[in-house]
Amino acid sequence: MTNSHSLSAIVPSSSFSEDLVSAILKRLTDTKTEADIFSSTVEIVHRVLRCDRAVVYSLQPESYCSVIAEFVTPGYAQLLGQTITDSCFESGYSEKYQKGRVRAIGDVDDSDLSLCHRETLKKIQVQASLTTPLINSENSLLGLLIVHQCSGSRQWQQSEINFLSQLADWTKEQIASCRESADLSARFAQIQHQQQSLDQITQELHQAENTKAVLQVATSQAQDLLKCDRVVVYSLEDHNIGEIVAESTLPSLATILGRVITDPCLAHSYKEKYQDGRVRAMDNIYEAGMTDCYIRNLEKIAVKSNIVVPINLDDEEIYGLLVVHQCFQFRKWQPEEIKNLYKIALQTGFSISKTKLREKLLSISSNLSGLESTRDQLTIAKADLQQIKNRNQDTHNLLAEINNLHRLLGRELNSIGKNASIQTQKDIRLVNLFIKKLVSSTDKLRKNISSVDNKKESIETIIEDLIAGFYGSQE
Repeated sequence: MTNSHSLSAIVPSSSFSEDLVSAILKRLTDTKTEADIFSSTVEIVHRVLRCDRAVVYSLQPESYCSVIAEFVTPGYAQLLGQTITDSCFESGYSEKYQKGRVRAIGDVDDSDLSLCHRETLKKIQVQASLTTPLINSENSLLGLLIVHQCSGSRQWQQSEINFLSQLADWTKEQIASCRESADLSARFAQIQHQQQSLDQITQELHQAENTKAVLQVATSQAQDLLKCDRVVVYSLEDHNIGEIVAESTLPSLATILGRVITDPCLAHSYKEKYQDGRVRAMDNIYEAGMTDCYIRNLEKIAVKSNIVVPINLDDEEIYGLLVVHQCFQFRKWQPEEIKNLYKIALQTGFSISKTKLREKLLSISSNLSGLESTRDQLTIAKADLQQIKNRNQDTHNLLAEINNLHRLLGRELNSIGKNASIQTQKDIRLVNLFIKKLVSSTDKLRKNISSVDNKKESIETIIEDLIAGFYGSQE
């Protein structure tokens, strides 16, 4: 930040020794902050000009009329941190110093200073002084670099005056460099913080279990990051019809969650533009060239400024819009804010796509579980049919045996009836009657079993086809 070569070039040759150079360079090595720069400046002035006191008198609002840097010879009053108000210091002097005025006073008692001003200087033991302005890069007056001679009067040399003026310029450059470095550091820290916040938001989005949770994370985290009044997700159902499906808002604002918005001003082409990645930021809705009906729609929900970015899914279809509202005052949106919102919308689209895919997989898994259960039931039904088939076969075999017994019993009864008594023949006729009924019943049973067999075979064919279909669909 410091430039020792340019500084050494302005030191008067009569004061320029190797010891002084070493002391200056050592002092500059420790210069890191504005306070360090001012402290280095007054020390260099004291060493080079061999004065009794060198101070920086601040004219900044936060330290007005205060001595913010000092290097003083032991034995003289220390002014560092004191506020020195001088009612005789005319307001016009400030304007003159801002224009670059340098004032050398060789003897306070023999000067054109007002009496009260001389008394103020006498109180701090000043006999002679040399004052040059400290002007920043924006040409505003930071303060005054002042040299005090307290031991007596002093006739200031032109080389000394030139040195002090050039040292003031050097100090201005160092202050500007320091502030630029501080701004860069602050900017870097801000970017780093924002990136950490975006990383955390991305992680939360991808951990969300469903679309509703994803949208809630997106709106609440976007509102927190941008420190805005409201963030909503506008789901696009049609080219000019949508619903507010998620919202994060200040408690003082009326909720618009669930509101269905029909906007005739939202042309169909706008949806296509947002699907193609369009981003729109309006610092002032009344100066953004919007149609009257669009402005009226925004007025209904108290919007003064907004940012609109698309939420696109993995298949490049648009899901909706992530919208930021500023409602209590107009707001100039910064490029970083717009970029960060776009990044959140991008990750929101990825996360919604992921949750939708997860929901499809769960549905497929549930259907497969149902199919597995049905297949198991069909397998059980097939086994039951096989058992019925086996039992029917046993019944067929038994009926065949009964028929054989019928024929055998009939022959035996006919043989017995030829030589039997009348009573016995009556009993045989009765037995034959029972046999005929039994044969008739057996025939009916056989027909019923045959019918069952036919139906069973048809059912078995259907079950076989279904089971084959289930197994085939999984190959």
